[in-house]
Amino acid sequence: MLPSVLYGERDIHHTSVLLWPTVPRPPEAFWTSWRMFLQHFTRGRTLMTSLGPWKSRTHLNWRWFSDSQHIVWEQLGDNSWKRYVALAPNRRQTRHSSKKYQEGDMASSPPTTQLYPATIESHSSEQFTVSISSTRFVDHAPQSPPDLWRHTTPPAALSDTPTFFQHLISTPPTDQECLDTAQEIQEKHLLACSDGACDSSRGISSYGTVFASGLLKQQISSVVGPVDGHPSLVTSYRAELSGIVATLYLVYRICLFYNIRKGAMTLYCDNKGALANAFKTIKPGITPYFKTDHDLVELAQALIHLIPILITTSWVKGHYTGKHRQYQHDLNDKADKIAGQ
Repeated sequence: MLPSVLYGERDIHHTSVLLWPTVPRPPEAFWTSWRMFLQHFTRGRTLMTSLGPWKSRTHLNWRWFSDSQHIVWEQLGDNSWKRYVALAPNRRQTRHSSKKYQEGDMASSPPTTQLYPATIESHSSEQFTVSISSTRFVDHAPQSPPDLWRHTTPPAALSDTPTFFQHLISTPPTDQECLDTAQEIQEKHLLACSDGACDSSRGISSYGTVFASGLLKQQISSVVGPVDGHPSLVTSYRAELSGIVATLYLVYRICLFYNIRKGAMTLYCDNKGALANAFKTIKPGITPYFKTDHDLVELAQALIHLIPILITTSWVKGHYTGKHRQYQHDLNDKADKIAGQ
């Protein structure tokens, strides 16, 4: 286990290309609880059950390695390598002592199939010690991206869509539907209604969103997609929040593509909590990150600040059968139907 994981410190020897939330470091009482929690899974600094071979990920820049002869290798930014040989042990060291290394020399690349991940434990101006994993490092070739558009050609307004949104909007609108949506935005008549469905027995959930004209009372397009999340954690709330995020992303890309600066739309949903959390201001701090589905709330908030038009939200009663039925109730029924399919 990496020392930084145990002590709650930033590991300066390993970097990630992911953009992490910048929040203050939690107080020491948090890390005391964290270390008590780890005692159920570790013996000292070793996991009771191995997580398996270390695998390279596209977001992780792993620099330090060791081979079976305890020679330490450092991969530099230009893909060149430095080789470090352990210093001769002194009389006080035992076979359990950490080996010490000093400044190395440039060398040709080692055979990657024989490398073990290594972590810098202590570092001084002259020498350092390392911790070496007992499982080898497996460097997987990057896989080709899957076809997340469900074998459909995305419209020009959605070109270069990030993988996450390709997954979320697996059935994108057509070019004509994007154009019709843009016109309704500029005329301030665009309606959108999103609903979600969840099958807890199968651990799957999805959403459906219907775009329509508020003036002509006719449907423009519909979008449906799966919900990202662990099967045992997906809920109807996350499904409806995913629909809101997908709707906002589509409106953002359409406004960007057609250079729309002014306009309006109304977003309906039968989940008051999903609407409120997506559009209310988030209080700064670390507490929101402990709440379920905060990742989607953050996405919704980021998109709201990017969208140049006015967005109003309104709750609509789902499965309404009363005397005062309105057009938004029809849209909600359609969104519920395609989400359930």
